[in-house]
Amino acid sequence: MARTIALTLVLLFVAAFVIALVVGFVVYERNHREERKAYDARRRAEWRDTRPGAKHVFILAMGFFLVGGFGVRLPEEPAWWGWPVFLATFPLIGLYAFLDRRPVLPAAPTDPESYRRMEIGDRADWAETAGPLSDEMLEAVLADDPYVIAEFARAPISTENLAEMHRRVTDPVVREWIATNFNAPLELMAAVPLQRHSVHSAMEFLQRLGIWETHGEDLSALLNAMDDDPRPILEAVRTELGIDIELPAEDE
Repeated sequence: MARTIALTLVLLFVAAFVIALVVGFVVYERNHREERKAYDARRRAEWRDTRPGAKHVFILAMGFFLVGGFGVRLPEEPAWWGWPVFLATFPLIGLYAFLDRRPVLPAAPTDPESYRRMEIGDRADWAETAGPLSDEMLEAVLADDPYVIAEFARAPISTENLAEMHRRVTDPVVREWIATNFNAPLELMAAVPLQRHSVHSAMEFLQRLGIWETHGEDLSALLNAMDDDPRPILEAVRTELGIDIELPAEDE
């Protein structure tokens, strides 16, 4: 009897563990789906941008790796050619890295033409330090790969740049990234549901609104429960404080 009870408890524990693992995986996937899509888009874009010769060498190296590994691991007796083919993988990988080498710090573009000549990974990296964009440069960005556009949506570009990007971009995820950018127009930030803000973007909105210094303690509870609040952030703040807050005129 005791053995049956113990076995039942073990099975229940294993079942609970498996259920918790599956639920955790589903929740993680749901919460990180868009980030993973952006990462996959970057990897695909970088692969498309790989120099043709380097791409062929990489494919050849992977073929040597698989064939040589198979020859080394033959069940009866390793093939004489297994180790030479397998070890040839490493100089091929070195050749791939040499052929696909890129400057560590590419020069910043000075006009749309120099921007278009940059490789896609360099254009995405430049977004982090680009600063305000001219109208011509913004047009070049908006005509770029969706991955690069997504990087600029989170970059420290100007409020005017972000407003124009939000008007032109149709992808809902990228539009949300634009609206939660620290430099985004306040009316865009105000319309984003509180649960879609990060803590940092929510605090930036409240600071730009001018109420964090005076009502920070009253709003702490709101921020602590922001993950479950579907209301637009401005509506949530108005309800929490019980006052009618208007956006500053210069940000409209």
